[in-house]
Amino acid sequence: MEPMIKRLIDREGGYSNVPGDHGGCTKYGITLETLQQDRGRPDLSCQDLSQLSMTEAADIYQRRYLDAPGFSHVANLPLRELLFDSAVQHDPERPVMWLQAALGVTVDGDIGPKTLGVLGTADVLTVFAEVYRRRLGFYAQIVTHHASQLKFLEGWLNRMGNVLDACLHDDN
Repeated sequence: MEPMIKRLIDREGGYSNVPGDHGGCTKYGITLETLQQDRGRPDLSCQDLSQLSMTEAADIYQRRYLDAPGFSHVANLPLRELLFDSAVQHDPERPVMWLQAALGVTVDGDIGPKTLGVLGTADVLTVFAEVYRRRLGFYAQIVTHHASQLKFLEGWLNRMGNVLDACLHDDN
């Protein structure tokens, strides 16, 4: 299992079904909707999700949140981890757009050769900081427009600190 996936699963923890959380029931951070889509089974329930194995969760993360959006092609591991964690929490398209905006390329939600080419010559620390800033701003938008979500802000900010710590101390 890729180290960043293991760290994410550790951050997410086991089964959870917190009232008021827009994600609903989750296990290892995988939502019921994601599992239903991944298995092609809209009839799955939270009970089914509670039986999700860590191996299957890691496979879902690799395919849907690293490979499909193109983050596997981001050479800088700290930036890849920030994008990956953002994709898990906010859907893959949003961090792709944050990356493209940070790079000053066309924001089309697709990491293609042009995005990767510009990234290859960019100051990665500046790009990392801009993606991080945009993610923090998105949390502000969430709580501004949905006051009920304010109770989750401290946890989200702790998560951002954990991601930053993992990126600063990345040894893979």
